[in-house]
Amino acid sequence: MILNFAIEGFTSFNERQEISFTAFNKQRIKNTKYEENYVLESPFRECKSILFFGNNAVGKTNVILALSTLRYILNTGKFPDPRWFNWYNTQMGFELVVSKGRDYYEYRIKINRDGYIVSEALLKNEENIFTFDSNILQSELLDNKIEEIYSIRSTSPVLLKLKDFIHKEYDEFMEAVKKISVVITNSYDLDDKGLRYEFSEITKQKIETNKALALELLQQIDSSIVDISFKLYDLEEKTYEIYLHRYSRRENNNIKQNIADESSGVKKIVSLLAKLLSIYDGETLVIDELDSSISTRSLMLIYNNMINNGRNRSGQLIVSTHNLELLNLDLFAPEQIYILSKNDCLSTEINSLADFDLRSSNKRLAVKFLQREFEV
Repeated sequence: MILNFAIEGFTSFNERQEISFTAFNKQRIKNTKYEENYVLESPFRECKSILFFGNNAVGKTNVILALSTLRYILNTGKFPDPRWFNWYNTQMGFELVVSKGRDYYEYRIKINRDGYIVSEALLKNEENIFTFDSNILQSELLDNKIEEIYSIRSTSPVLLKLKDFIHKEYDEFMEAVKKISVVITNSYDLDDKGLRYEFSEITKQKIETNKALALELLQQIDSSIVDISFKLYDLEEKTYEIYLHRYSRRENNNIKQNIADESSGVKKIVSLLAKLLSIYDGETLVIDELDSSISTRSLMLIYNNMINNGRNRSGQLIVSTHNLELLNLDLFAPEQIYILSKNDCLSTEINSLADFDLRSSNKRLAVKFLQREFEV
């Protein structure tokens, strides 16, 4: 699970901005209405859900894009195009802290516009696995000869160069990173009726293995759905069409319909279904604008019945949203809600709702947001 994430020098982010995905220090959770919003069995007390609010073009998508970019760097060893640098900054930096059981890993990297690493580090439980700064590598786990070999300018992550020497720590850290899934594309929002939707064998197996839970998720969107089935579409590619079944009193039978002919909200949830199910396997799902095409009632049902719930023991759902009905302290703790805004230099700033005066009703919170009282 994600414990912390920080960004600087990336797109609309100039100065370092930090997001905590855990209960705040000394925050009381046990025996409060927010108890099921957190993983209290964990020493880190991770949030099961985080919301990013903000007006258009303030940088909500950029937060999610930053997390996706760091995953890309770690998976490919390649750095993003220089156009992703903030216009005021000559360096781009990311920091990610993830839990692995009762341990945690902290990874930091900074790169410059020329594509060289400025600094990089990996820590486990506050102990250095390695640090790379000013082109000097230091690690108590490595021989001096290895430190000397890699104490040179680098245009790719030092972590990947050292993975064979620190394989245990590398494998554990990357296992945690691979449990983070990011969805930014709007391909699931297509409204064209009759457009064919195909699903992979892996998606089919995931849904069929967790069919009861899959149906429960779908029923938060449309309570008339009673079953889901697959039909082979391409034998060579092993792709499938999905059909949703609804009970018809008139026909006294189930009527099935191809997902291509469903509403955009149902299409969206079905397209995300396998990833949403993975939350129950301890994965973190990050989605840009989950609320588009989905009703407020359905969103609240998903959060109350599926995410901020005792059955979800180690998964996270992190989303950006415009839906002010979710700016609701009956559903989320202030520490689970982040407000994004732009300062006078057009740089994105991130603040937790807990940073503000909240002596007002839920209804008043939405009014204060619309009046820009949460912008710094």
